[in-house]
Amino acid sequence: MHWLLLPILATVASVCPPLFNDFQYLGNKTHSTADLVRDLFNKQPDLGWAEIITNTGYPVSIWPTGKIAYCFSSPEARGHLESHMNEAWALWHNALGVAGEQNGHTLEWSEYPFWPSEWPYCFEERRTNNDLWVWNHHSVAMIWENTEREPDFNPSSVTGFIVQDWPGGKPDGRMGTHYNLDQALDFETRENWIATIAHEMGHVFSLWHEHQRPDRNHWVWFNCEALPGYENAKNLVESEGMHDMNEVCNNGALAARPI
Repeated sequence: MHWLLLPILATVASVCPPLFNDFQYLGNKTHSTADLVRDLFNKQPDLGWAEIITNTGYPVSIWPTGKIAYCFSSPEARGHLESHMNEAWALWHNALGVAGEQNGHTLEWSEYPFWPSEWPYCFEERRTNNDLWVWNHHSVAMIWENTEREPDFNPSSVTGFIVQDWPGGKPDGRMGTHYNLDQALDFETRENWIATIAHEMGHVFSLWHEHQRPDRNHWVWFNCEALPGYENAKNLVESEGMHDMNEVCNNGALAARPI
């Protein structure tokens, strides 16, 4: 009887999606198999909208409940970046739909509702350039404009937020995203620029690059060799002799460095 059941079970296993049919998805150093299965099949709205691997031990955290409030670093940042941020958020919102059980997520993105009597920016009002930068004490995502273009500076963001008790952190943590409007020229079209901002927003939402996350091979298969220009890059790397392609394929900063 047991042997009769074996072909049936094998057939079922062959058509089942992971985790059942792929032993790559067994427990790892961060999470047990039970944890992975539980996170995949049970909704946890108090832990964010999509992040199920929190990379325990890293100085980042997901946003409670998936509701993210943001602020602008200054009136100038609002004037220069607000419409861009709204367009980028629209890409996410149109793809995901409104937050709720019907769409399977809890992600919300809105400006922090300051009281009318408050200075409605990330820092208290600075009346002179000598005034200190004083954080507004609200744990919100900061949208910061870099007013001076730095060489090789690209849009950047903190993944999730730096928690308060992490060594080197600040009392309220630090989180958010940085831009410089001159960068928009590097992306040729407004559509590309808005898509780049949307990409950085994904990091603020707590999402990692799937192909660069430490536990990548438990979730996706990233074939670096299939990238356009791989062979040319390999020849350059090998001729330099300082790194190998495994390092280049797994280190974004190294991959972006000109040779």
